[in-house]
Amino acid sequence: MNANATNINPYDLTEVKTVVSFAIRRVTVNLFQNASLEVHLFDATGNIVKINFIELTSAEYSSWGADDNYITNLVCTKLGFVVAP
Repeated sequence: MNANATNINPYDLTEVKTVVSFAIRRVTVNLFQNASLEVHLFDATGNIVKINFIELTSAEYSSWGADDNYITNLVCTKLGFVVAP
């Protein structure tokens, strides 16, 4: 904690941000085991509103194969997104 900070009672801060797109910026692969994804979420003006880190299970990693659309669909499923038409 910052030495100059003032302690307060816990306060719930809620911000609503509208996400309109995402990009997978980094993929870390442990061959034959699993993978980790760094997913950037963007608002309508292209600003990053959040960065998520998604861990693929060994089963998800095994199902990946050669189709990278699998990863896009998996990210949508894990984050509750629906691809826009």
